[in-house]
Amino acid sequence: MAETMEATKGRFEIERDGGISYLAYETDGEGWISLLHTEVPPVLRGHGIANELAQMGLEYAKAHKLKVDIVCPIVFHFLTKNPEYRPLVGRRGYQPAKPQSA
Repeated sequence: MAETMEATKGRFEIERDGGISYLAYETDGEGWISLLHTEVPPVLRGHGIANELAQMGLEYAKAHKLKVDIVCPIVFHFLTKNPEYRPLVGRRGYQPAKPQSA
């Protein structure tokens, strides 16, 4: 079984059995990472890959001392079963976009 795991700009990826699964994320440069959306090809679902991606995202946040904003329901579900990651989760309110410099 060929497999690679990596964090590329905006995605944590796992390549397994010819398919690429990912967890999309954004960082804001102010100490936050938002874990947005998990996608696993249908043929690879049911094998725990989404949980691996959630763990990758949370471990990345931990290693980089980032507070986590969870948007993805898969990551939220993973967190309910792995409470050791709860201290990483922060609370964010609405953040208006910063004006663009001309």
